[in-house]
Amino acid sequence: MEIVTPARRHQAVTPSDDAVLEDVVSVFVGFGGAVAIEAGGGVAVYHCQSGTLLPVAAHKVLATGTTASEIVALVK
Repeated sequence: MEIVTPARRHQAVTPSDDAVLEDVVSVFVGFGGAVAIEAGGGVAVYHCQSGTLLPVAAHKVLATGTTASEIVALVK
């Protein structure tokens, strides 16, 4: 069983097809919509309600395909 440690920092995320995120442990979606996330070499689009916490180590939150806003990365 993996031990989950809490995030130590948080940072606002502006969706970008180019910007790389470092040490992300999860992503919080403040205002719902679609969130396109690149992680592990693949892209997935999550359809989220406001206040959703996605437990994914995102490499990027892509502008293409993202309609949600107020996105915050929780960081190691």
